Amino acid sequence: DTDVNPYGANVFLTQEVEDWKVEKTIRMAQEAGIGWLKQQFLWEEIEPEKGSFVVPGTGTSSWAKYDRIVDLAARHGIQIIARLDRPPAWAKPPSGTSRGPIENYSDYGDFVYTFVEHYKGRVRYIQIWNEPNLAHEWGNVEPNPINYVALLRLAYRRAHEADPNVRILSAPLAPTLEY
Repeated sequence: DTDVNPYGANVFLTQEVEDWKVEKTIRMAQEAGIGWLKQQFLWEEIEPEKGSFVVPGTGTSSWAKYDRIVDLAARHGIQIIARLDRPPAWAKPPSGTSRGPIENYSDYGDFVYTFVEHYKGRVRYIQIWNEPNLAHEWGNVEPNPINYVALLRLAYRRAHEADPNVRILSAPLAPTLEY
């Protein structure tokens, strides 16, 4: 992967409510020569109930807003790095925060598999979690590199079961001396 455009941007396009602003942002990124957008894909939104990919109360696909971003990026020649984090309530112990911890890592593995299968051929790069060296990113518990590597290993295996060509990226570490 050394022959790819080296310029990227971290975006949160799902927080924008107006479609034209999302499209304009992606078009401006293309015009600026950006080849990558790292976009957070919220597990809690995509799979609000185990095995269900429907927005509660609406009956609409929970993939829809993410599909729109992936499709727009592809139309403008921009690749997506999908950051997968933010577990749903059903995957956390009762004392968990909005960011974790995960009660059963295999649930995350199932989500990664489903995500990769859903975006096979369209999203080739997956970032597993975010800044696992920060307590608030790891459910307000002390960061644990052994647990993160176990999660990363499981996600890698499950992702490659869905698509052997997908690339798995470890989460970046936050520059900090505290957690």
